Amino acid sequence: MKGHEKPEAPPAWIVEALAGLPPLLTVTEATNVLRMSRRNFFRLLSLGKISTIRTGANSSKHLIARGELERYLRSLEAGCAA
Repeated sequence: MKGHEKPEAPPAWIVEALAGLPPLLTVTEATNVLRMSRRNFFRLLSLGKISTIRTGANSSKHLIARGELERYLRSLEAGCAA
């Protein structure tokens, strides 16, 4: 039953970094967690390395799901192991 396997738990450092965060974060909150500038954050966004939720069709406001931050941090860890 391969499709019903439990997803692997994130490493402790990722759990610690995301502990207590709301389900959706502002760009400022996300950049604080990732310890990067807004410019670098939007560079990652334009490269498709991280995704956001727009609050409206023509809105410039971005929200980032906590799960998306976890996915991005896991990708960094996988890149370090390679």
